[in-house]
Amino acid sequence: QLSQWNCLRIHQAGVDYARLAANYGQNVNQDWKDRLQAATAMCDQAKKETDLKAAAQSACCAWGDVLMQQRECCNVPGPPYCTNPTDSKLGH
Repeated sequence: QLSQWNCLRIHQAGVDYARLAANYGQNVNQDWKDRLQAATAMCDQAKKETDLKAAAQSACCAWGDVLMQQRECCNVPGPPYCTNPTDSKLGH
């Protein structure tokens, strides 16, 4: 379940960012695309994993390490979330 939940968060972040870019005409920056692609690939691997602990760890890393870059608290409330760690007014 932990694996599915984190991968769903990654999928939803991609959907949210695409909607944001479409609605406001913002260019999707390449760093965000690369992080989303890498996180999605890790989730795809987690889905194939037979060891539940390894699957959960992979999915958690996909969200926390790859997509969010180890920053859950940041200054951007929606996608692309943390774009620059130095801009944040909150603790990391």
